[in-house]
Amino acid sequence: MKLDQTAQSLDGPKLRWRVLIYETLGFGLLIVWCWFDELFDLPARLFGGVPTEINIVEAIEETVVIGLFGAIVVFTSFRLLSRIKVLEGIVPTCAFCKNIRVDGKWQRMEEYVSARSEAQFSHGFCPPCMEKHYGITEVEEA
Repeated sequence: MKLDQTAQSLDGPKLRWRVLIYETLGFGLLIVWCWFDELFDLPARLFGGVPTEINIVEAIEETVVIGLFGAIVVFTSFRLLSRIKVLEGIVPTCAFCKNIRVDGKWQRMEEYVSARSEAQFSHGFCPPCMEKHYGITEVEEA
């Protein structure tokens, strides 16, 4: 396998699905807990409170609210997680100019990253380069 083939952009589908499954299970357990509380009157049993009657309508309303809230959270998480991209593997980089070799051709690092993500670049000078190349030790603020 060439080094170029290992430098791929991944969107992390395993991570995305794992997070969504855990979120769905969490909201499902919350719904089960609400029904368990409604059917077995947990506050009265655990804390000695006044027993209450079973209220099916209230339990259904809680289930609908939790289900809608859960659907919104899972949908939002899915959309946000689908935007995550991960560079993985060995990226063959020139030690001098920092260009990246892709399929035998050299590409500027900015072009490589921009093609595989939504990142945009702007350029400036760090203080050591400013001093080395221009002899300027301090940059005056405007």
